[in-house]
Amino acid sequence: MASNIAKSKKTKKSVSGTLLLVMIPVIALSIIAIIIFSTMQSRSGMRDLAMSDLHDVTESNARDLGIKVGDIVDKSNQIAETLNTVPMSSAQIKELVDEAKNFDQSMKPVLYIGWSDKSTVFSNDYVPDADFDATQRGWYKDGLKYDTLKPGEPYVDKTSGSLC
Repeated sequence: MASNIAKSKKTKKSVSGTLLLVMIPVIALSIIAIIIFSTMQSRSGMRDLAMSDLHDVTESNARDLGIKVGDIVDKSNQIAETLNTVPMSSAQIKELVDEAKNFDQSMKPVLYIGWSDKSTVFSNDYVPDADFDATQRGWYKDGLKYDTLKPGEPYVDKTSGSLC
């Protein structure tokens, strides 16, 4: 009988030991799986939220920029219309161009006006070198295609390398 009790205790110990040996890895793997799943879900949610925020900010900035660009185009067209319809002296043209300086300081139109005698007017206080020849610049040559003053397309400035 003593041997049966000893066998029963051994069996209980071996069953509980076997259960522990099986259950601990299963529980550990389950916890690891839950952590991995939660991490993936969180990462996906954070990425989606960040992309949504980025999209909203980009749309807002584009809308604001579009309004400013529209204002510049309107002001440039207004100046072009005035120059096309009102006879003006060089001094009056310079005065009109100077008004563009007081436009929106963050994005004011830059107006370049050149004549065949190589005289020029710039709204951005640019003072060209003595050998500057507006008639050789793309904006001047493009302007010769029209009978009236027209706003030009943006281009990279030959001197500064910046977008104009």
